[in-house]
Amino acid sequence: MSDRERLKALNTVRNIFANWESQADARVKFVIVNSPLRALEGNDTRSLAGEIIIDGRLLPNSELFKNHSLPVQIILDTTYPSGPPKVKFSTKLFHPNIDKKGYICTDLLTRDRRWTPVISIREIIEEVTDIIDNPNLNDCIFDEAAKLLDSDKAAYERKALEAYKKIWLPR
Repeated sequence: MSDRERLKALNTVRNIFANWESQADARVKFVIVNSPLRALEGNDTRSLAGEIIIDGRLLPNSELFKNHSLPVQIILDTTYPSGPPKVKFSTKLFHPNIDKKGYICTDLLTRDRRWTPVISIREIIEEVTDIIDNPNLNDCIFDEAAKLLDSDKAAYERKALEAYKKIWLPR
């Protein structure tokens, strides 16, 4: 990554996190675990490859997950902000809208559907939290979870909880 590209990336990240602390009253919560600024200021190979990776913990709102947080990454590649970021959970979750590699499937993060460069990181976090709390059966990527949720919500919640217990963290 050239010095100019590094400065541009640093500026992008600074703008993303401007006034981040003012989110204390937000309806969704996201805790930054590792600042992407440290990676960009050093020689992190991810930043050298042109990616900015925001490591954090998502704090869902639903009764099912209200006491826990989920490790997540928001990956901004070289196409951001004209292209959507990727959102990835650290391990596979049992959820209709999360694929086997941990990537979330939502209209907002699809270039051909709803993505526009003015969508903020906060809006992305709100969308991801909403999808975790309220799975969308119209935009499924994991059929087994979708079928179980559609046929037996209680059984789906039991199986989802078992999967989440492997990765969740206390709030």
